[in-house]
Amino acid sequence: MSSNSGALVSSLATIGGLAIFVNILFIIVFVCRKSLRTAPNYLLVNLTVADILSVLFWTSFTTVSAAHNAWVLPEKVCSVQVFFMSFCSLLNTHTLAILMIERFLKILKPSKHDIIFTDTVVTVLIVGLWVFDAVIAFQPLVGWGNFHYYENQYQCAMYYETSMSQMSFSVALTFGIPLFTVLAFYISIVLRIKILKRKTESGGAIVLEENYKAKGDTYADRLKRQQMKFKDVGRMKKKPVLQRKETVTNDGYISSGSNASSNEEKMSSDDEKYPSTARKKKPKKKTKNIEQKKNEDSVERKIYFLYKRDFIITNVFLIVTLVYMGCWSIYLALNYIRVNQLYNGIAISGDLFTAAVWLSHCGSLVKIPFYLISKQFRSGLTQTICRKSKHRGRMKHIEDT
Repeated sequence: MSSNSGALVSSLATIGGLAIFVNILFIIVFVCRKSLRTAPNYLLVNLTVADILSVLFWTSFTTVSAAHNAWVLPEKVCSVQVFFMSFCSLLNTHTLAILMIERFLKILKPSKHDIIFTDTVVTVLIVGLWVFDAVIAFQPLVGWGNFHYYENQYQCAMYYETSMSQMSFSVALTFGIPLFTVLAFYISIVLRIKILKRKTESGGAIVLEENYKAKGDTYADRLKRQQMKFKDVGRMKKKPVLQRKETVTNDGYISSGSNASSNEEKMSSDDEKYPSTARKKKPKKKTKNIEQKKNEDSVERKIYFLYKRDFIITNVFLIVTLVYMGCWSIYLALNYIRVNQLYNGIAISGDLFTAAVWLSHCGSLVKIPFYLISKQFRSGLTQTICRKSKHRGRMKHIEDT
């Protein structure tokens, strides 16, 4: 093993290990914390699953090949690597495009967003994405295009010299269309916010939508919910908060106040959308009729404000998309130059291709900084660990007694 391949093996192993650890940790926190089980977060889980699959069935095979300086795995594994290389990149870019569309609808029409992006709709959407991307990634394995092992890439990849149409189709569907979608919807969001800021008075909050036909948001309804919230408060371990303290920033965004509790501080308008599915406990009495329960779940809001965290999340999705596609840009550019022979007799260095391949594998780490800086994830992780520690301590105390 040469020094270059040794460095590649160690770096790929580090990338794969870190990606597997953090993504599995995110899934565990998502499963354990009900507050994180919202419909938009299902799309984030879809990204984590795609990264885990890319490490297991793409990065790991490249690491083994780099360690032996040759393809030592069975030939069928070569086709598996080609499939997951294409499938995971498709799943990542298409999910990021849908996340930007979700943010666009959140700011353009918040009341419709609450109806469209439900648990059922998002689950069906994710299943459809998997089926569609799997069909697209499976086409090279059934005759459209060839693939083989590249020594300077230490991996199996598509042999685009025999099918230029497939290269154009793959690049457009995997990167071109999703990138255009993300940029178009992000620009629309920015323009929408600028227009709303012009209509907002100095010191006032930006209003996204006014829905005066909303059901369940009258003063009497809010007062009733407040009374139910503080019912039997003396027997609760965790006392409910009277109301969220919110402030309006100089830009017109709604932001949690400095005196807000930790649970309130991490909330955005996304957390208010799903009170019944995320935080609502099962009723103790089974005598509640269906009509009453339906009325409680169909609460709508009259006025939708723009929360600062919502716009921050939109910017994060844009950055993640650009960085992820940037990790693939050099590899795609080199393949395009090689296939079209645009280098005018200048040979492309094998080390340059190796560096481009390494950078494309770094795409599985792009989402990790977003998880680490997210207050929701860090808070959920802390609560999950503390809960398990308390459970172990309680079980140990029972065994000792």
